[in-house]
Amino acid sequence: MPGATTPPRRGMLGISAVIGTAPPGDVEMNRNGNWIAFGLVGVLAAGIGFLTRGAIAGDEAAASGMEKPIDGHALVKALAGTWTTKATSTMGPMTGEVSYALDCGKTVLTSHYAAKSDAMGELHGLGVLKFSADGKTATQWWFDTMADGVLEMTGPLTDSGYTIEGKNKQGSSKITVTKKGDGFEMKMWANGEEFMTETYTKKK
Repeated sequence: MPGATTPPRRGMLGISAVIGTAPPGDVEMNRNGNWIAFGLVGVLAAGIGFLTRGAIAGDEAAASGMEKPIDGHALVKALAGTWTTKATSTMGPMTGEVSYALDCGKTVLTSHYAAKSDAMGELHGLGVLKFSADGKTATQWWFDTMADGVLEMTGPLTDSGYTIEGKNKQGSSKITVTKKGDGFEMKMWANGEEFMTETYTKKK
């Protein structure tokens, strides 16, 4: 109504206290309220800072745990490509082809193998070779058309080759791959006995 006095609203308490028009009791209440508000802001700020630091630390940990590309490793550079293979084995001679290529964001080296012999017929294999973070250990998971399941082998790694060993249901296996001049030599042992020697010649 015109001329009526509007009662002060609670929302105006802070302003009236600042300009000195609020009653003393309201001023004291306002000061207490301000301290509580400042305290809550401080707690929230600290909590947000803690969560932010935790998220950053988590990102850094995740980043440090990511696999690193192995394309710069000397052995990877030497093996990459396609090779013709020629082998002598306890099962007779064998000829074929093997191709090495980087995969999975350049963090593993895959090998696709195909060979044929009079004694065993056709053999197809797939290898996934992974290096340890320090570049001193190689682990390979091998699948082929003559094996029941995967064969996991591991062992020392150098710039010129590796020696890996493992077991599956068919027994134990050992493989060495060594750089020889412009090519490579692969040797295989089955259950402790030498089974095959194979040479790699770069396909032109």
